[in-house]
Amino acid sequence: MKVTFGEKSLATQPLSTPKRAVRLILLLTLVALPPTLAMCAAESRKMDPRIAVFVAEKRAQVEKVAKDARRPVPKLVQDFFAAEARGEWQTATNVAERALRFGESGGAESDPELWQELTRVRQPLMEALGVGELSREMNPRFFKFLGLEITKSIPAGSIYFGGSDQGRFLPTLFSQSQVEGLPFFTITQNQLADGSYLTYVNDIYGRKLQIPTTEDSQRCFQEYLSDAQRRLEHDRRFPDEPRQVKLGEEVKIVDNRVAVSGVTAVMAINGLLVKTIFDKNADREFYIEESYPIDWMYPHLTPHQFIFKINRKPLSTIPPELIESNRQLWTKQTDAWLGPWLRMNTPLAEVMDFIERVYKRKDLKTFQGDPDFVKDGETQKAFGRMRAAVAGLYAWHVANTKREVERQFMEREAEYAFRQAVAIGPASPDAVARYARRLADNHDLASARRLAQLAIAIDPDEEKLKPLLQDLNQRPRAKGANE
Repeated sequence: MKVTFGEKSLATQPLSTPKRAVRLILLLTLVALPPTLAMCAAESRKMDPRIAVFVAEKRAQVEKVAKDARRPVPKLVQDFFAAEARGEWQTATNVAERALRFGESGGAESDPELWQELTRVRQPLMEALGVGELSREMNPRFFKFLGLEITKSIPAGSIYFGGSDQGRFLPTLFSQSQVEGLPFFTITQNQLADGSYLTYVNDIYGRKLQIPTTEDSQRCFQEYLSDAQRRLEHDRRFPDEPRQVKLGEEVKIVDNRVAVSGVTAVMAINGLLVKTIFDKNADREFYIEESYPIDWMYPHLTPHQFIFKINRKPLSTIPPELIESNRQLWTKQTDAWLGPWLRMNTPLAEVMDFIERVYKRKDLKTFQGDPDFVKDGETQKAFGRMRAAVAGLYAWHVANTKREVERQFMEREAEYAFRQAVAIGPASPDAVARYARRLADNHDLASARRLAQLAIAIDPDEEKLKPLLQDLNQRPRAKGANE
């Protein structure tokens, strides 16, 4: 999927007052909305029976919501489920996108009643669309493998925060009952700042979980705004110190009020709402598939197969046995997908040569891995992003540990995980951007630029990669840098 978090929409509106916050919340309903598919061979692929059952359950869920509200199911939504049942994938996708983007086209003002009806059933519609599209974009083997591996790794009764499309929709599909929270409760971290999504979560889980209230949401918005203003004032007063306003976070003062925009700002608010759920449900275990890093969470995270566990108490260090077992898991999978060649002492140049030969030139003459894997761009991006998230956690510990021995250990683990991440997902914007910026920060601009250039060559349509290369090209050459 080319778009995961709806950055274009999120960046267009500032957030400064509760009224503007409502406008941003409406935009947030597009988070995780996938784009129209180029169907080609996928059009003829038959629907997996499991997916057919899931879509039927979502249709029943939509009908119940409409019935409880004493309103009809909107025709656009009826048309989506009818087309999906007939296997008309392109028609179903187009109809669903018209429904989900109705407010973006001015429909909220021209027909507010229909907008309200579409908003009421938005989440089940999005879940049915997301599962259907992933099933047609990913190789069925990897689709099933990832869905089952995440689902079976999460203990019953836990709360799980999905991040990416794969991390949200596959556990939703492979759970015994997502709506009943069996075996665990699935919530997406990316839409918590959206009031309609919180309403949906409260409707399905409110009798079993403590869900943030409207007051909690407003508190998180104001807490973030106050912090953003403090950091902006710091940067203005101390221009020679490191900037505290983050990359991708636009903070301004408009009419004597702080206004923020950008996906970084939205995810910071989402992160505060995740913390609210974490604090309110102290008797539950928590797991997460990271989308954007959430600062407060890093001291609480430990790797848990392809995702993370959020530990109740912060940890000063990650137990070495957890790091070792996670490394063994990823090495086993990397060997199966790419062949047994990538090790902790494998030079970065060799990793990029492999990427250029196998992914860019599609030369498989000496390739010893899984040919299906290197043909499946969406699966590569999913696993590359997940491995890069682990690498990012290790890099955080490198920057924050006080013991030199531990710092060196975590440095080696982070570097190995990053090299695995880009070898697995060479066009993953998350994996490539994280590693390329790390390389640039460590004075290896040449490798950072080559990595970004390879990613763009492999997937020229990935819009997130071009700003990365532009940023790298604008960086000044540091003294002694590898150029």
